[in-house]
Amino acid sequence: GSFPCSCCDAGMAKAKAKASRCLPTRCCSLWGAFLVLLGLPIVFILLQHDRLPGSLSVASGIAPAGAVTAVAQPVGGAGGTASIVAPAGEVPRRAEPALNTQRKTLEGYLNTCQTNDSRIINVTRWMGRLGNRLWQVHTAVRLAQAAGRKFVQLPGDLDARVFKLPSKLTVRPAAGTFGVCDFEADEDKYDCSVAFFNRCRSSVAERRSLYESHVLPYVRKEIWGSCKGGGEHSVTLHFRSGDVALAYGAQTLNGYHDQPPCLYYHQVIEVGYDGSPFSEIQLVYSKEEPKNPCIGDILSKHKDKRILKPTNSVRGDTCLLLKARNLAVTMSSMSTAMKMMSSKLHRLFFVNVLQEDDGLHFTNFDFNTTQVCEAFPRTVGFRVLPMVSRPMSPDAYFLNFPASNLMRSPPCDSGIG
Repeated sequence: GSFPCSCCDAGMAKAKAKASRCLPTRCCSLWGAFLVLLGLPIVFILLQHDRLPGSLSVASGIAPAGAVTAVAQPVGGAGGTASIVAPAGEVPRRAEPALNTQRKTLEGYLNTCQTNDSRIINVTRWMGRLGNRLWQVHTAVRLAQAAGRKFVQLPGDLDARVFKLPSKLTVRPAAGTFGVCDFEADEDKYDCSVAFFNRCRSSVAERRSLYESHVLPYVRKEIWGSCKGGGEHSVTLHFRSGDVALAYGAQTLNGYHDQPPCLYYHQVIEVGYDGSPFSEIQLVYSKEEPKNPCIGDILSKHKDKRILKPTNSVRGDTCLLLKARNLAVTMSSMSTAMKMMSSKLHRLFFVNVLQEDDGLHFTNFDFNTTQVCEAFPRTVGFRVLPMVSRPMSPDAYFLNFPASNLMRSPPCDSGIG
């Protein structure tokens, strides 16, 4: 009438064992020895059985010739199973936890991030300054067009000094294939707050059309009277000063805001006018410190030309970018976005300082030369090639960059190089 020894505790007192009708420790040991002796013949029989043709091995886990072993293991969460099938002669492997390799999609983004109102793509906060905010707007509008949503809800003023953009922006329907979304998610994650790290892929021409239809109409009227604008022989040069003025060699922000060497600007000035120099130079830069070292370098090396300084106001400098006839942009979301809204732009110059040709910055800086040429037929692109050894000082990089490391493409519509 006693329980088997599986209920016994080696440290249990005999009296307690008797009261609980559980065998004492000594009995447990004897009972275990009896089971071992009883089990040996069973193991022998199973081993013999494994030798029979066409049988499935239990003892060794190896299937005989012609047989297939299938072992079900949990995969990907509670309740889910998957069969791991091993060929003949191979031990079935334990199933590894499934990785989340499912491709991110527009539908997944909407179901994850945009469920509050089926009419709206909601941007919950701004990221950075005006240039980045313009990127957020065009990205959110593009997502709304693809999803068939009527509005983009913005977190506040884009920049009240320049734009009078409503916080609830009406989205104009996309035409043709523009309503189809080739969805891209940075770091394979959904971006539910800033509409910056997820996007529907688009061409430069499509983005330019989007800026013209959804952002340009909201430029404040007083902006257009804040500057004169350059003529045919004038080139407008944009510089980044302040936080990334001295960024080079991918030392900060993965190189996303590395600035070009001054040689880029010098070449634009000297040969950008269809192989000839421009006679007038319009500089555009902020009051931030430190100043971009190329500003002083240009002032000292182009004294034979008329050089105009910035207006020293956000409205005036925005006007200069929007009215530029010939524009050299830099690694800046500000000038990159502003060029999209320039109706007078004739010649465009850009420079790619990125370490790799893909991802968010390659797309939004508009570095796909073929696409840029479709949108801006008179474009010349430059590419900064990495140096074998990184310059030890900003002056060595900005002021003495080797010409062999700066590639220049011919204009889109001619063979001039």
